[in-house]
Amino acid sequence: MLLAHIRRHAAAWVFAAVAGAAVSLFCTVVPAGWGLDEQSHVARAYQVSRAIPLPYVREDGKTLGASVPEKIMAVEAAGFSASNGVDRSAPSWQRADFSNRAQVHELNAAVVEPGDPTVDYDVSNASASSFVPYLPAAVGMRIGSVLGANVGATMLLAKLINGLVFVMLGTAAVAVLAPFRARWLFFAIGLLPETVFQSAYVTADSYTDGIALLFAAAVTRLALDRRPATITLLVGTVAAALGIAAAKPTYVVLVLALLAIPGARLLPARLAERVARPALVGKAVAAGMIVVVGAVALVVLKLVGNSTVAIAATYDRGADSGAQVEYLLHHPLHVPVVLWRTIEVFGLSWTESLTGNFGYNTVHQVEPFVTMCIVTVVLAAFHAERLRRVVGLTFLLGSLVAGFAVIGALYLTFNAPGDPMAVGVQGRYFIPLLAPFVLGLAALLPIRLALRERHAAIVFPALSTVALLASGVLWLSFLY
Repeated sequence: MLLAHIRRHAAAWVFAAVAGAAVSLFCTVVPAGWGLDEQSHVARAYQVSRAIPLPYVREDGKTLGASVPEKIMAVEAAGFSASNGVDRSAPSWQRADFSNRAQVHELNAAVVEPGDPTVDYDVSNASASSFVPYLPAAVGMRIGSVLGANVGATMLLAKLINGLVFVMLGTAAVAVLAPFRARWLFFAIGLLPETVFQSAYVTADSYTDGIALLFAAAVTRLALDRRPATITLLVGTVAAALGIAAAKPTYVVLVLALLAIPGARLLPARLAERVARPALVGKAVAAGMIVVVGAVALVVLKLVGNSTVAIAATYDRGADSGAQVEYLLHHPLHVPVVLWRTIEVFGLSWTESLTGNFGYNTVHQVEPFVTMCIVTVVLAAFHAERLRRVVGLTFLLGSLVAGFAVIGALYLTFNAPGDPMAVGVQGRYFIPLLAPFVLGLAALLPIRLALRERHAAIVFPALSTVALLASGVLWLSFLY
């Protein structure tokens, strides 16, 4: 029985092994402060580790802050300085980006003591998320504090536990789809080098990527499975949806995909046998799920509602979300123009950073591995079972609307009223939308990849592992 279980969930076990090894490697070799926006995320996580869920309004009355020990932020500042001081145009053999190793070693050896001086750090650009995505790193920091560990060990614990949560969520996503070929798509997206890299430093994105993968996998299972759902699957789907709402309400629109699933599959088997109209009752269950998740999303939006003003004040680009909304209401045709111009200018860089844009020093995944990652995801999408058209269309539209919402949120936050395009949008923000997007696209196109299961079990892990190995070698060659 144990052997049968292992075989059934072999893809999940392989994912856990590969993702665990890759995340651990990057946690070890990526110095503190080298991840994108890591400084503000570390400050938020430390604040949460002190049981303070929300940042405070700073003395300027606009930006949001966190009080963090100077010893921790000194390490983060050293990483920011070194990673932004490199020659990004130089090839790897002319660079040794981690040039301040002696300084960092000395800073890492410091121990935070009670009563040590603190710094009022601006966390405005990390305030759009609730405290939930920061809990894993906060737990690591708290453990380090209790053990009396030095700053380096404490930061490593924060990164490792943050990465562990992603590995667990990604493994669960692949396991949920164990009976279906679609599991290989979630396997491939969870092992994209950019996804793994984001899980190796302190950021809200690692939890967001993991919980979005799990929710999309659960909804895909509900759509594909011919049998009524189990209680475990239904509860897990709701929990994952609530997890998305608590992390980034921008992605909550994906929850509407539940309404496209045949209602009878949203009921436990025993309940489906007892009710007269299981399809109608199932739709009512789906609607109830959406209402609950939407309510949580509204609460989170209310809690982080001042983040837009705070971020605009931090970057001082003339952004005014209220004036921007008023301008767009008076010029509605400007909305599609902004979307098109933004995609035209940044679309290629989004594709590249979906596969790998590693840190402030802008180490990009190189060819042919960028193409390999894209091809792996596309092949896995067309190898997966075809969703019903209405489900696929809902997936596709939901991911597009969520993507436009990301662009719109950043347009309101970083751009002055009437600006021609949105700046600040990065490809990594679309990772949570990748699985429903390609699954929806595959459902609408009459193309399938016929691949024997034993071949799929070799092809997708091999391609993903090769891309990750290339990323690790690339990162080490640039830094060391």
